[in-house]
Amino acid sequence: MPDPSLLTPATIQAVTTLPIHGRHDLSCAESPYFLPNSLSECERLNLQHLILQMFFKRQFFVPFGQTPRQTAALGTGSWNEQVVERARQRGASAPAPLPARILDVGCGTGQWAIGMAQQFPNAQVVGLDIVSPARPFPAPLPPNFAFSEVNVLRGLGDIPDASFDFVHMRDVGQGIPAQQWQRVINELVRVTVPGGWIETVELSLPHDGGPAFTAIHAMIAQILTARGVDVAYAQRVDSYLRQATPGVQAISSHASEIPIGSAGGGHGTRMAWNVLLGFDNLAPFFVQTRCWDTATWKQLRAMVEAELNQPEHQPSMTVTVAMGQRR
Repeated sequence: MPDPSLLTPATIQAVTTLPIHGRHDLSCAESPYFLPNSLSECERLNLQHLILQMFFKRQFFVPFGQTPRQTAALGTGSWNEQVVERARQRGASAPAPLPARILDVGCGTGQWAIGMAQQFPNAQVVGLDIVSPARPFPAPLPPNFAFSEVNVLRGLGDIPDASFDFVHMRDVGQGIPAQQWQRVINELVRVTVPGGWIETVELSLPHDGGPAFTAIHAMIAQILTARGVDVAYAQRVDSYLRQATPGVQAISSHASEIPIGSAGGGHGTRMAWNVLLGFDNLAPFFVQTRCWDTATWKQLRAMVEAELNQPEHQPSMTVTVAMGQRR
């Protein structure tokens, strides 16, 4: 099995310059994200949205419309209730009023934003992404949902200050260069109304897998690093919130593990499908940049699928929720 640490300069050059399918007009500087914008990737993103909803049993963590007493009554001891309670203990205004304007940055296929438009029919919900999804949004769309192509790395300058009650960003960390994270968080806070909420949900690279699984993610980590991404971004979001300008209060964060593979039961099996679909969607990139040749890649892919069905390998993915309230 090739050692990912031995990438040649030519391969590093390739992984930073190869046009990404569905994002051909975007350079690495404009967007380091290297998953394609394809029908298959849209299907994977929709699956991932479903997995996260089933795992969290909610679409968001900000306690809209709940008093501390109601939150305690709803508590099941699960970590998402702990996140809410932790935020309240850190000075949040309670209860948080229902949002009238919601922004989803990096909305992808729009599943989260469309779901919020349905859940809050009196709110205006706006989804932003750098490109329109390859698969059109499902029809009929809620009348209170709108989409716009915006690259958050260039800022949200067309959006006035204090425009949204709730600003949400999920799983876009692999598209943000390390040196731009604070600027992006500052922009999210800027367009949030005073007393409004910012919430981020980030998925880290999986860990504790078998040899083939580990080799592929070691390669992905090297590619992300070459493209300017900090692979530990998910662990730092609460720090960016603390340093944000304008200021943020009631900052809370919590990490949880989603299992990957048959040993993790239903959640693990579904997340294994998600991971394998992601590998399949990345296969052309790996082969074209000569990270692996076709034969080696097929061997690795088969080995990973076998590992995910072996109980001795129990990989998982860390999901980190960070949220805070604009002062």
